[in-house]
Amino acid sequence: MVRMGGLETFVAIDVETTGLDPEQDEIIEVGAVRVREGAIERRFEHLVSSSRPIPPAITRLTGISNDDCAGQPSISSILPRFLRFLEDDPVVAHNAPFDLSFLNHQMKKNGWGGIEGTVFDTLTLSRILLPRLRNHQLSTLLSYFQIPTSSTHRAGTDAEYTAKLFLTLQEYVEQFELDTLQTFLALTPRSSPLSRLFSGAVRGAPLRKIGGRKGDGELQFDFTNRIGRLSRRRRKGSHRIDIKTIEDTFSSDGPLSRVFPHYEERPQQVAMAREVVKAFNNSECLIVEAGTGVGKTLAYLVPAVHWALENGDRVIVSTKTKNLQEQLFFSDIPLLRDVIDRPFTAVLLKGRSNYLCLNKWYRTLAEANLGDEERIAMLPLVLWLKETVSGDISENTGFRFVHNSGLWNRVCAESLFCLGGGCKYKDKCFYQKVRGAAHNAHIVVTNHALLLSDVLMDHAVLDAYHRLILDEAHTVEKVATQHFGRNVTIWRVRSLSDKLWRKDPVETGLLPTLVQRVERAPLGGAQRARLRKHLEKARDRIQRVRATAPEYFRQVTREAFKRIGEHRDRYTSKVRYGENDNLLVFNMSYDFLEVLTELCRDLTRICTGLGEIPESALADLQELVQEATARVQECEELMSDLSFVLMGDDEGFVYWVEVPSQDDHSDARLCAAPLEIGELMTAHFYEGLETTVLTSATLTTHGRFDYVLERLGLDPERTVQFRTGSPFRFEDQALVCVPSFLPSPWERSFQQELGHLIKEVVLATRRGTMALFTSYDMLTSTYNAIQEPLEREGIRVLGQGVNGSRSHIMSQFKREKSAILMGTESFWEGVDLLGEELTVLFLVKLPFAVPTEPLVEAQIEAYERRGLDPFQHYSVPEAVMKFKQGFGRLIRSREDRGVALVCDTRVLTSNYGRIFLKSLPTKSLVCPDREALLSEITRWLPTAEERND
Repeated sequence: MVRMGGLETFVAIDVETTGLDPEQDEIIEVGAVRVREGAIERRFEHLVSSSRPIPPAITRLTGISNDDCAGQPSISSILPRFLRFLEDDPVVAHNAPFDLSFLNHQMKKNGWGGIEGTVFDTLTLSRILLPRLRNHQLSTLLSYFQIPTSSTHRAGTDAEYTAKLFLTLQEYVEQFELDTLQTFLALTPRSSPLSRLFSGAVRGAPLRKIGGRKGDGELQFDFTNRIGRLSRRRRKGSHRIDIKTIEDTFSSDGPLSRVFPHYEERPQQVAMAREVVKAFNNSECLIVEAGTGVGKTLAYLVPAVHWALENGDRVIVSTKTKNLQEQLFFSDIPLLRDVIDRPFTAVLLKGRSNYLCLNKWYRTLAEANLGDEERIAMLPLVLWLKETVSGDISENTGFRFVHNSGLWNRVCAESLFCLGGGCKYKDKCFYQKVRGAAHNAHIVVTNHALLLSDVLMDHAVLDAYHRLILDEAHTVEKVATQHFGRNVTIWRVRSLSDKLWRKDPVETGLLPTLVQRVERAPLGGAQRARLRKHLEKARDRIQRVRATAPEYFRQVTREAFKRIGEHRDRYTSKVRYGENDNLLVFNMSYDFLEVLTELCRDLTRICTGLGEIPESALADLQELVQEATARVQECEELMSDLSFVLMGDDEGFVYWVEVPSQDDHSDARLCAAPLEIGELMTAHFYEGLETTVLTSATLTTHGRFDYVLERLGLDPERTVQFRTGSPFRFEDQALVCVPSFLPSPWERSFQQELGHLIKEVVLATRRGTMALFTSYDMLTSTYNAIQEPLEREGIRVLGQGVNGSRSHIMSQFKREKSAILMGTESFWEGVDLLGEELTVLFLVKLPFAVPTEPLVEAQIEAYERRGLDPFQHYSVPEAVMKFKQGFGRLIRSREDRGVALVCDTRVLTSNYGRIFLKSLPTKSLVCPDREALLSEITRWLPTAEERND
């Protein structure tokens, strides 16, 4: 092995802790290994006494118990020996900031300095070298490189595995081509230890033969956004699909049966497919509610592909969630290529900002005006750019998009700044390639957000299309409300100002670039002076914007909290306002608007000045003009939206201020949303469509589509309406219990009784459990009540907003056998938990929207103006559809079996409550006391022995 930068000796470390917070949690084990000449020379491993009890989840993860740590030395007595073990050699850790935060915190508590010197983070390095790996956990990396393991999550063994991983990564990086290594080195700050690694690899590159890289390819994303290469051939006229051909596809001995093992024909799926065929053949608008398990995606995809092939036509398929979008494109459509014996093409199309812009990327590299942290953050893009076919950032797991969205904005494609045919990279442009492929494909899979944005841009992305399928159609109104609405935030202001000028720590942005180019260009003195003056004015104006905006939004937040008083939400609160409402602090708002107007004027003058320069005098002049024009347009759109939300006088809109939990914060949002989405959809969306299919598992209330038809602006007389139930045997698979002994949700005792009930059921069943709440306050109160007693019994309690992000707690929940997951809004739909992952479901309260929510309040007023009861015509239908979505989390396959507990006794006591129970696909059982409830649940669920059989 070629040694890079003389790294023959290093120390790999790891710590185990009681939690994630170094201020609150404690170290319970320290481990380290010293490596010399590629071999482990010495080891250090010691348990640590802890004043905090070790959570059961940590014991399950590490195997370390309170008894193990009892009588062990304190961290203060172990650290001196640990520091002597480290000596002055480089330190290696996987997720080094985590380990060092705990170690340095303890060192400072004892009056010592923290760990200093060279630190290598194998997590950071693996993200750079393996940007398409599914994740960069230590266990995944060990599997990828086929490094033998016995166990993990003990400090000593994890330190050893980290050392072996680091040695392997050194070998791995030596296999890269010289130009890749040189880009790595050029982008890496000299102060970073990575510079030492890459410089050593560059020195060795000319002396060695580049070999193949080793690794388990199945752990990497093999991402493509195109399936098939044949362009569709357009045919004149309209050619009908043969219904018999479609029905045969789904028959028990048809093409699908040859692809799916144990295939069973589902009459509900065939019936839906038949209706979709009619919609295509007769150019109809069809709305379909298809129960769970129908297989609706294939029910519409098979007819859609046949129609596209028969007519050389294009069918757009749109979804709301990324999960369904990926299921369609990476699972269902490839399967159909084996079912339909004619080649067809499909494309996955997203919005521009998902794709890297080569022009912006190479320009950013050439200008080299990045801070050190930005340079490190950019490194995972280097190798990915050489490997990617799609240019879609979602396939790059190494680039931390959430933490570096501003950085991504500097290199991603955007509509306002695109040189089109004049771009030097036009033939390689990821976005133009996928857009061109989508124009010629049979099936285009996209999302509701892009679909509605495209409508507002006169189909600038998707071009004209006439056949559309909207899956997850129950979400269309919400997405449309967002896209037809307007909002102004400080983040939008900062995004614009950062693109223009930023100094952190080096000057970046359009204006510094123009200053440098203008000074070097062969211009006349007067022309140079004019441009310099405009550039200086614009920079001064940006500084005024930066100073004005935070104070303005902060003042709006304070005014909002004066109205809210003590009734503030834990996360965000919303305050509705109207015309001439001083909530918006008009004196400051118009000062802010004036500063933006002046900035826009200065930018326009810069554009004019650039337009007067001969192209030969300034390199990339057209590109600079294009970007300056884009920033003018962005500023104008910001001003237009700010003016609109300040006026607050459009009767078709509702206006509100959304503020964070702290009243001295500047993260306020000024929002406006349309009340009647149906009218806007009719006017802008449906025009030109010949066939429209809308489908979801939840589109009806009282068994009718009336409500959703009205909300989406669909004419009942011209819309074919079809419902098909689920093929699941819900009466055999799901037990629905209503604990009538619980108090009403409005009674004070409800919270306490709910906690008792959840705890008792979880202890009695010890199965995967999910509790769906309608508010964070009730969720956190329940979490605090049940967390300690359940975890003492070895049952993990996971709370949304308490134990991490949605994806993090979902992955933890799936790993546990008997955990309880507690979620709110985002968990009521789009969650797929199969088999024993979810067995018990609590629907804590009927999911009525908060009546004081600005948009809800305005909708209620609109129904009242029409002389209709808003509760019956708006609140109940909305809640019923969400209730059905929540229940739909329980049974996801024919083998699933589970229990749902409806804890809101209004389903029994109110005149509207029965509507909710009747919306479920099976009858409910009323349980008068705890004993009866627990008896029914334990009788229903199979025993451990039965499950093992």
